[in-house]
Amino acid sequence: AYQLGKCAKFNGDYAQALRWFHRAYEDNYGLPALLEYAHSLKMNGEYDAAASAFTLYGDESGRKQEMRREINVCKLMVEWKNVPGSYVYDLKELEFPGLEGSQYGFLRLTEDSWIGVLEWNRDDNPKDNRFGWTNRPHSRLVEMENGSVKPLELDKKMELHPFGAFSYLPEQNKLYFTYCGEVQGDEFYCRIYSSTREGGGWSVPEIIDLTEEPVNCMHPAVKSGDSVLIFSADFPDGLGGFDLYRSIKSEGVWSKPENLGRPMNTPNNEVFPVWHGDSLYFSSDGHPGMGGLDIFKSHQAYSNDWIPPHNLKFPINSEADDFLFLTQLDTSKEDRVVLKAQFSSNRGSNGLDRVYEIAVRERPGLPKEEQSNFAFDVFAEIQLVEHGRE
Repeated sequence: AYQLGKCAKFNGDYAQALRWFHRAYEDNYGLPALLEYAHSLKMNGEYDAAASAFTLYGDESGRKQEMRREINVCKLMVEWKNVPGSYVYDLKELEFPGLEGSQYGFLRLTEDSWIGVLEWNRDDNPKDNRFGWTNRPHSRLVEMENGSVKPLELDKKMELHPFGAFSYLPEQNKLYFTYCGEVQGDEFYCRIYSSTREGGGWSVPEIIDLTEEPVNCMHPAVKSGDSVLIFSADFPDGLGGFDLYRSIKSEGVWSKPENLGRPMNTPNNEVFPVWHGDSLYFSSDGHPGMGGLDIFKSHQAYSNDWIPPHNLKFPINSEADDFLFLTQLDTSKEDRVVLKAQFSSNRGSNGLDRVYEIAVRERPGLPKEEQSNFAFDVFAEIQLVEHGRE
């Protein structure tokens, strides 16, 4: 039961993970099952029950102080969901008729055209283009216009392996994307490639030379101007899991990757970075959050140090995985809208990713002096949790 729970968690099916970890604990698997059960309760939004399970684990394992942080986070999550703030959130799932399986990272180019990533579960997808552990089809980069969907025609040889998150620069008509087909020894690794829109097609993709090590480099976020690249990688010198790295392009050559370090990275995973002006959005399951991957925001101070990341809170974040926060630049024509974006999440979908749109509006009737700064308000609450205060 414990191993089935680990498999379900790996595949993002947190409801099944909760079921199996609960059974493993009841079958006397021990403290590892209890800890995973507590985390699974949190990933299913059962924060009060999760706090109780973390308390029990702390008592039985002698790790009360370590569990205090998790318990306080659970209490804060209940507050986030139940106490209204300075803003009203209009959240909706975007429906793409005819599309099946996971869909994520859809970037709106015009009112009726998109670029995104989805499981290419079509008749022209070779039967061996599936993940061995789930039998689900590999993901492909696609473009959609007026409801018609087709894969980006990049390179026929690349159709045998999965694609991932991307960054598009409309000024240069340039696409940076993740492709997980780099062979080193007996293993496949993810690498970052670029391609330029030429007429009605795309140029032959070129790999971005960041390393020759057997590691994964993925999820590119290229700043406007095409000279600063933030990406996620699992270099052995990182803080743990996947960290965020930076590379600078000079005279057409990308520099050696530099780990962003703390406070951006944690011993867990920092992934899916996205630039919005000088701000960087990314997802993490290492900073205090609601369950799985939460979306955070940061920027560099005048000293070039990164400020501590701000959690975007509920309902942008959920107990599941939330990622790829793609903001819209122009909201000036919409009443009281301070932020509008599309993002991806597997909330309530048995591990399948879906695309959501959110508009953040000032709450009507709220006095100006009570309209707190969105990012600072979130950061202040997270800091209280990290110091064990409620």
